[in-house]
Amino acid sequence: MLKITKVVTTCLFILNSVICLHSQSLTKFSGMVFFDYYYNLSTNTSYKNDMHGFQFRRIFFTGDFDVSNRLSARLRIESDGTNFKDEKKLGAYMKDVYFLYNTSNIQFYAGLIPTPPIEIEEKYWAYRSVEKIQSDLRGLVATRDLGLAVKSNNSNLPINWIAMFGNNSSHGEETDKYKKLYLHSNIAFDKNFVMSIDLNFANDHQNKNFYYTRLGFFFPDLIERTLTSGFTIVNTIKNNNSGKDIVSLGSSFFSSLSLKSDIKTFIRVDLIDFNFDIINDMEYSLILGLDYKIDKNLNLIPNLYYNVYENLNNKSDLVFKITTSYQF
Repeated sequence: MLKITKVVTTCLFILNSVICLHSQSLTKFSGMVFFDYYYNLSTNTSYKNDMHGFQFRRIFFTGDFDVSNRLSARLRIESDGTNFKDEKKLGAYMKDVYFLYNTSNIQFYAGLIPTPPIEIEEKYWAYRSVEKIQSDLRGLVATRDLGLAVKSNNSNLPINWIAMFGNNSSHGEETDKYKKLYLHSNIAFDKNFVMSIDLNFANDHQNKNFYYTRLGFFFPDLIERTLTSGFTIVNTIKNNNSGKDIVSLGSSFFSSLSLKSDIKTFIRVDLIDFNFDIINDMEYSLILGLDYKIDKNLNLIPNLYYNVYENLNNKSDLVFKITTSYQF
């Protein structure tokens, strides 16, 4: 894990090199921070019971460049919850490092790129500041991969698609010969109904084949500027070396309602069965919250996370947070 000072120095060097080489000014510097006060009212991890305090759950800093009319680049560094657990000081890593080449109908990406399942569902869930989408939270799919991607680029068409081919190593370097294919299609029936389909295929030294399938139904404007909803079904199949498939199935429903111009409320319900052949391994999650827009880029979000285990030997998780989300 790179220390944040080394990462920042490296990033500034790269950004300065791009500017000098192409005589272009930076299009945009931006950042985002998720800062919580949390209280563990109940948890399955006994030593964390009644634990409370302040935490940074996510910090990222982004540089976006326009190199030419067609060519652009992004460099983003991030610290998230995993960087704050084992380090006495904040750590950071490269989140996005890619260039993008635009044509009239197609976009070409190369580098460390967001994977389609994460990018699409997070857009409609809209509360990454509160919690990850289920596929990310449960470790069903990586948020990034190093590789190549091709995306359709025509907002006038009802169908858009993404094809991506990557190392299947997330943010890490390649360590074997195996790769992953990501396919995505987004179908907009009208402005109030969008359906998305994801098919991922990978193989590695542990699993002969790995399949990830997700079907999503999103309603971004059910009641104009008032009610939004979404529903996803996720299935994974692992053909492991023992010859027995490991099948998981999950679903997620979420909705948000505008109470006033600066106040929203939201709810999400998740269900996951990690392995059909194992009894009592299901989990059920409920997320509730109130979103108060204090200023243009500043939101205060009290929220509650409740996770129940089918196995009654596990104690339910109940966490209250006051989340501050701000952009700059």
